[in-house]
Amino acid sequence: MKIRWYSTGLCSLFLTMNIYAASEIIIPEQFDILKHNDKPYEQGLFDQDKKLVVEPGIHKFIVQYSDIIDLADSEFEEVVSREIIVVFDVQDKFRYVMTSIRPVRLEQAREFASSPVYNIERSPLLENEGNTVIVSESEELQRLKAIWLRASDEDKRKFEEWKKSK
Repeated sequence: MKIRWYSTGLCSLFLTMNIYAASEIIIPEQFDILKHNDKPYEQGLFDQDKKLVVEPGIHKFIVQYSDIIDLADSEFEEVVSREIIVVFDVQDKFRYVMTSIRPVRLEQAREFASSPVYNIERSPLLENEGNTVIVSESEELQRLKAIWLRASDEDKRKFEEWKKSK
């Protein structure tokens, strides 16, 4: 009887788990994500396209066009736009890709930055891509990641040494 209770308990545990296929939002590298659903978004300095696995529903992003334009004589200039609000109404098992032009000349980049234009392309996820389980990050983990991104290389090295000793 006791064994039966445990197996029934395990069955009910698995039946109540909320596992579903997630959706994806991809934002090109020339756009920095400043906020996602009104919360600050941390990203690496050299991130390429940002691929986010999200739950279905409304997702509001505040993004900003920011690109480095190569000038003559090994000089560069950063061109930055105003903040842009992009809202995705995400349906289950779909991929949403934000696309835009990427100017290479300074005058084109400045013109684009003054009035950024983008498109959203939606396509179904392939069968083998839709088996993602979303795991929410705790507030503590988000804080640790933010601290790690701000830490110097020396502090990171010391932290790694401390972690190995524990």
